[in-house]
Amino acid sequence: MLHGELNWSDQERLLITFSMIGLAIPERLHINSFRKPIEDCTRDELWRGQLDMQLARLDDLTGKLESLETKLSEFAAEHPDIVRLRKLATPKPTRFPSCWKVCAESLLRC
Repeated sequence: MLHGELNWSDQERLLITFSMIGLAIPERLHINSFRKPIEDCTRDELWRGQLDMQLARLDDLTGKLESLETKLSEFAAEHPDIVRLRKLATPKPTRFPSCWKVCAESLLRC
């Protein structure tokens, strides 16, 4: 999945960058106010350039993920098996004493 492209070390670096300068993780609009292109950064502002690059990667991956989800939804709408699975009501756990009975109920509805 696309999440693998943004590995944990990138996310951890972002958290560390904010904690090093004494900031809690704010909302995205507030985070964007700290961005600055790396070529415009002074030595003391390099964290702003790093933030800009990491958020650019995050925005790119978010766009790819949204595109993928849209295509998967279109694909699912065209295939009757997937449509049928989506129409199944989610059984309440208290109604079925075992997972076998949940499977049997689901198969009977198909």
